[in-house]
Amino acid sequence: MHVAFLVSPVVGAVRAVTADGVPAPLAILCAAVLAVIYLLGSQRALRRGEAGRADTTDLLLPSAPWVLALTAAWMATTFVSPSFVWIAFTLFFLVLFALGPVGGPLALALVTLWAIVSPVLGRDEALLGVGEILGPLIGAVFSLVAHAVYRRLSRETDRSRVLVAHLRAAQAELADSERRKGVAEERRRLASDIHDSLAQGLNSIVMLSRAAGAAHPSAAEEFSRIERTARENLADARGLVRDLADRAPRTTLEQARAR
Repeated sequence: MHVAFLVSPVVGAVRAVTADGVPAPLAILCAAVLAVIYLLGSQRALRRGEAGRADTTDLLLPSAPWVLALTAAWMATTFVSPSFVWIAFTLFFLVLFALGPVGGPLALALVTLWAIVSPVLGRDEALLGVGEILGPLIGAVFSLVAHAVYRRLSRETDRSRVLVAHLRAAQAELADSERRKGVAEERRRLASDIHDSLAQGLNSIVMLSRAAGAAHPSAAEEFSRIERTARENLADARGLVRDLADRAPRTTLEQARAR
């Protein structure tokens, strides 16, 4: 769009000088006015995009007053030379995108009508050639269809973007759930291993030390020390099992009570 709107006024100015005999300064002035108005509006659209609008749409839309001013300037240039009429093909898209679902088609019809009738305003004969009528009409219809297709694709893109965001959120939630589940299972496994091996072994040492102390009174103090040490370590092991179980996620009150 930028290239088309910068090239078409230049072509119009060249044809105005070579084909219509318009003075070169006047033709250059017309092309320059159109280019400057377009550049000012495009820069404003880019600033609006940098403010966050580019995240919600693929098209940086300028303001409606800017498009109307550009259209009025274009209509004025057609009085200077009919060669500027073909800028209408770029205006077709701008008015459709910037003026909404109602104002856009109405402005498109106005631009098309002006593109057809303006060439006869500056000449004596009132007859139009077939190309002068069909050219703008075909361009307007093509622009309308292209606009509808683009809008449909834009809506599909927005929906796809939302679906992708939801999918990523679901994947992150699933990954976090699997991680928490894995942590809980590992804690339960460690607690079970400590209870079934280390704690049971320490408990056996306690009982064997007690029985050995009763069977050998002369070494009762040493066996009592062994029993006491084993009891302290057994208490530590049971506390570790309890801590591992307590820190595992609890989904329901019944499961917590059962543990």
